[in-house]
Amino acid sequence: MVKVIDGNLFDSKADIICHQTNTFGIMGSGVALEVKKRYPHVFASYRKDYEDGKLKLGYVNFTTAKYGQVIANMCGQANFGYDGKQYTNYEKLQECLDLVKNYAYTNYFIQPTIAFPWKLSCCRGGGSWDIVYKMIEDTFKDFDVEIWRLDK
Repeated sequence: MVKVIDGNLFDSKADIICHQTNTFGIMGSGVALEVKKRYPHVFASYRKDYEDGKLKLGYVNFTTAKYGQVIANMCGQANFGYDGKQYTNYEKLQECLDLVKNYAYTNYFIQPTIAFPWKLSCCRGGGSWDIVYKMIEDTFKDFDVEIWRLDK
């Protein structure tokens, strides 16, 4: 079941917090930048995967952030911007979502709660929220899902 929550994604008590990243190993804006600031060790893990050549479209870096909560850095876009172009690759984003689902089934005895930011893949990734929301809903139909909407 998908539940939309108004507030900051980082207030979530979800077991897994997901966000989309590019493949450059930077985390320079948006949710990724907030992850980098709050959890330098999560960025370091993501950056090491970049240096090791692992950051390819469709790859997910899973790193424990705090108190067992995991950050899923999903490589679903090759570039980014606010220029109206679509950088989100839906096929590769779906691969990432499937990896998160498999991770959840493999690593948790009780089904975990999974959190996403509102308009995942749509702001800097240029994707369609209608498409991405449906992908999340379909992929995680058997899970409790939180989608956090931050009103600035």
